[in-house]
Amino acid sequence: MKAYQKTQLQKFFLLLGKQKNEKMLIVTCPGKRASLVESNRERDFLVEARAYFADGAEIETWPVDELAYLWDDKIYDLILLRYVLFHQVKFPMDEKKSLKILARHLSPWGRIVVLENNRMGLKTLAGDRYDGTGKERGLLKSELRSAFSYAGLSPVFYYPHPLAENMEYLFSDAKLPKGEPLDAAVWEGSPRAAFFDEGQAASDAAAQGVFGEVCNQFFCIAKRAKLQGAEPVGLMDRGGGFESTGKEYSLIYRQFLDNRDERFRLMKSIYRAGGAAASMEQSGGKSPNNGNDPGILCLETMSEAAVPHIRQIEENYVRLD
Repeated sequence: MKAYQKTQLQKFFLLLGKQKNEKMLIVTCPGKRASLVESNRERDFLVEARAYFADGAEIETWPVDELAYLWDDKIYDLILLRYVLFHQVKFPMDEKKSLKILARHLSPWGRIVVLENNRMGLKTLAGDRYDGTGKERGLLKSELRSAFSYAGLSPVFYYPHPLAENMEYLFSDAKLPKGEPLDAAVWEGSPRAAFFDEGQAASDAAAQGVFGEVCNQFFCIAKRAKLQGAEPVGLMDRGGGFESTGKEYSLIYRQFLDNRDERFRLMKSIYRAGGAAASMEQSGGKSPNNGNDPGILCLETMSEAAVPHIRQIEENYVRLD
């Protein structure tokens, strides 16, 4: 695997976070129906996942088209579906029934994570097809909402931009772009770029408040609906080093500053107390605190190699304070 691909997967795993002795299920593409490209991509992903979660985590895999045969006694803390849920539209078991089955195998405080392409995303509207066959793939936001509701799950929607594979930003309903210039997922040199300015379209959508509907992908985090209110929904509410405050914090925005050497790769993140990202989703996108809480801005490292750099930044800040 190329270093660039490893970096992109690292971003994805950083969003998931780590828990000791966590039991994890990765739902894979249909067993005998997966293309060679999908198989190779999944193999690389599984290798990196096992390396990242090596500290006591138990990782199992199961094909999405055989979820009905998942062992009844299996319980997981983290269930991950990465570009596989859309496959279920081809089989008798749709995405609703699939999530409902998986919800039965979720531990009381477990999380289901879904990364899925948006069938109405700007990349698709530009004429790009994710599998090269000319067929549309992915799900709509309304379809995902309906599926989570049917399964008794309460989701939070995040929006990787331009794509999870080359993520520069992670937005949420609590922190959406306001119309600033955004990059495109249709790479320069593509014939489509000549007649469709995806970056400008993304900025226009953000300015009109519809970015969450036409984003290229959805990164969804869900817990049991009956637990809503007991703690913030989301995988990213345990970071930030805020343990001493006694409050729960949720990530609402992240920018990856990774265009330099590994020693200088940082993340600019905004956390908000009280699970505001979940509250935004439940209140139809309206801020539960009327925008009075801008959140806490943090600089975080992407790897241990960048720790000396961020310590130097902190020392310089103390000297100048």
